[in-house]
Amino acid sequence: MLSWRRSSSGCFGMLLVLLATAAMPQPAATAHGPVPDRPGASWIADSDYPASARQREASGVVRYRVEVGADGVPTSCTIIRSADADLDRTTCNVMMSRAHFQPARDGDGHAVAGAYTGGVNWILPPADDGAPPLAPMRIANAVRLDERVNVTCSVSMNGGPFGVRGAEEECGFLSGSGAAQALRAAARPAELILVYSLVPEGEAAIGGNEAAGATLISEATAQLAIGPEGGVAECRPAAVRSFPPQMALRIPPACWMQGQPSFVAPVAGPQTRRAATSIRVYYRRSRSH
Repeated sequence: MLSWRRSSSGCFGMLLVLLATAAMPQPAATAHGPVPDRPGASWIADSDYPASARQREASGVVRYRVEVGADGVPTSCTIIRSADADLDRTTCNVMMSRAHFQPARDGDGHAVAGAYTGGVNWILPPADDGAPPLAPMRIANAVRLDERVNVTCSVSMNGGPFGVRGAEEECGFLSGSGAAQALRAAARPAELILVYSLVPEGEAAIGGNEAAGATLISEATAQLAIGPEGGVAECRPAAVRSFPPQMALRIPPACWMQGQPSFVAPVAGPQTRRAATSIRVYYRRSRSH
């Protein structure tokens, strides 16, 4: 169900892609719909692919609508585009049991009930597919507003060049972040760049110049303890800081992978592996042409 290959296709290069969308129209600058409190890919594991669907080689995109209470907890799930009965049922089961959101806000900033729509692209994996070994990783997502007020999102993997993600305005860790709206509100060509880094204990971080010339506006770091089965046994936030210019963004926490059953490949033996992780967001004004 998931391919964790590192490629330019998106966050961790997953074959199972959560196609999240902004849930509700935003009637005022401070109003927004429910927003996932961590990347949606952490909600679903390889083991969730229904055995019956595998046997029938069923796959496809399941789109859903989740009603979310003012406390951020889903109250109901409805399939709005079906791919297969078992995949539909599993999608809603996962959303109801694992999804959690920052609640919707009205124009006065009060938490209110709302709805979130999204999708899961269920793709059958090769028989030997699995999570990657624990290794240094660097993922950068950039949302850019150009002189013609067009917004694009691009992805860079492990210090490589950016690749634009089709017609998406927000992608990867910036999905649902409000980055496109924040740039339009600023009314000048600019970029918001998010850099996610994972550094196992005793190894060197992967370098990159994706944010060259940009201003750091937020930073969240954490220390991970990863069990032998590949899941995150503990994630301890180390620092959360923000700097001017202040922008209304909804960024995943550094511990977004907490509770994900197969974050990295398992290892033999009882040892716990440790790593440092960080999410940093940068702002960069575009040069005039």
